[in-house]
Amino acid sequence: MDKSKLNYQKNLLLIIVVLFWFAQYVYVPFQTPYLLTMQVSSSMIGIIIGIYGFSQMVLRMPIGIMADKNGRHKLFIILGVTASALASVFRIILEPQTGFLVGNILSGFASAMWISFMVLYASYFTYENLQRAMGLIMAANNIGVLGGFVLSTLSYNHLGMNFLCLLSICSGVPAILLSFGIKEQKTKTIKIVPKTSDLIKVYADKRLIFFSILALVQQGILMATCMSFTTQIAHEINASAF
Repeated sequence: MDKSKLNYQKNLLLIIVVLFWFAQYVYVPFQTPYLLTMQVSSSMIGIIIGIYGFSQMVLRMPIGIMADKNGRHKLFIILGVTASALASVFRIILEPQTGFLVGNILSGFASAMWISFMVLYASYFTYENLQRAMGLIMAANNIGVLGGFVLSTLSYNHLGMNFLCLLSICSGVPAILLSFGIKEQKTKTIKIVPKTSDLIKVYADKRLIFFSILALVQQGILMATCMSFTTQIAHEINASAF
């Protein structure tokens, strides 16, 4: 792949990442207040929020193994962005409790594909520039999340949750279309397909376990507070949406 085509692919994937994470998070700031308004119990809301992480926990390892064995990440990216848009379709057409439960399962499935975004994007860079690649794709990730939060803040009180879910769909659909334009790097070397047993052994790495535990604590705090009930507490003490 020549330099101009490579730069195009880098930029294309970054745009898809921004759209993908916007679709995943635009409704999140008001998810808990909305569900409480819809008379969904706090315990059920906890399950709805938790199922997003649980579906990732169940799916990410087998998906990662399949992606490593297959060596192709485009399909997983297409599945991920499709699931992110489809999740909000269910949030709109089903009653709130069921819609958000099904939607968060699909959103968790979508986020489980995130590893393929990162691996494919890194493949467009030389080994010496991998840190730069990770910085750029994580910046695109956070731009998408921040954009979703800002737009939800500005529009929720006036247009409601269905509008936020519609924004999620409107972001996911172009991401789907753009993802079909992704080109994967071709290699001239013969690639040895790794054995599943060898890939599973990676999970016993002590450093991986250590940092996974740290990530578990960090994500647990994040999802239990600012991604869920913090917004409801703020609402109860008369904080505005802004």
